[in-house]
Amino acid sequence: MPLSYKGEAGQDSRAEPPLPKPPPWVAAPWVAPLAEPHRRPDTHRCRSRRSRRSPLHGSLRSLNRTADPTRHRCRSRRSRRSRLHGSLRSLNRTADPTRHRCRSRRSLRSRAVLTTRLAERRDAEAIRAIYNVEVQGSTVTFDLVARSLEEQIEWLDEHAGGHPAIVAVDDDGTVVGFGAISPWRPRPAYSPSVEDSVYVHQEWRGKGVGRLLLEELVRLAEAHGFHTMFARIVGGHETSIALHAACGFETTGVEREVGRKFGRWLDVVVMQRMLQTSTDPDT
Repeated sequence: MPLSYKGEAGQDSRAEPPLPKPPPWVAAPWVAPLAEPHRRPDTHRCRSRRSRRSPLHGSLRSLNRTADPTRHRCRSRRSRRSRLHGSLRSLNRTADPTRHRCRSRRSLRSRAVLTTRLAERRDAEAIRAIYNVEVQGSTVTFDLVARSLEEQIEWLDEHAGGHPAIVAVDDDGTVVGFGAISPWRPRPAYSPSVEDSVYVHQEWRGKGVGRLLLEELVRLAEAHGFHTMFARIVGGHETSIALHAACGFETTGVEREVGRKFGRWLDVVVMQRMLQTSTDPDT
């Protein structure tokens, strides 16, 4: 029979002896975790997924930089410039708060819808205000004394028939310019010929008001059966000369030093346009 060995408490002495207990100084905090199963919290799993994705994304970003190394530099320069320009714009607004309001008013005027209509007595004050600015501050008219309201109403009455006066108005009905057809000469043989006059409010110049008025005057003159239209323009008034040239007028002569205003002699440029009418003046 094989021999058997019994140890203490009747146990088989051939079994593996138990591990010796470590001394107290060895039972460090790292021993206990080894005896428990290691579990990663959920945050580690989420972080590991992100960490698995981030190397891929980082590789793609590095490939993009390698493919176009200037793209990110240009974008950063543009962003720096845009931030700088934005700061300068804000400083400009602070330095001049009225500049942008004035620009918005100009843009509103440029977008306004303008119309023309026959002038009426109720327009007398607005017409007088526009005209007197030119009387007192320019040479576009040879009048030397500002008109009174009564004189302006009388002028409107004279232009209520075959030689009409018109006004240009904005969306609100404000008069921004006016024009008129007048007899070229007082003698009867000149009756088929007329003269135009156009005046624009100083804040509405360069917005097409003058051309709108002149084109309407030409249309009315043709509708009334007139044969030709003249314009007498002070010498050097290039804006008015260019306007009439654009509307089909040609320069026919220059009257030298025929007027005097503000202590200087003034020439007059005469321009003319032949009208297309279907009415025979002798009928």
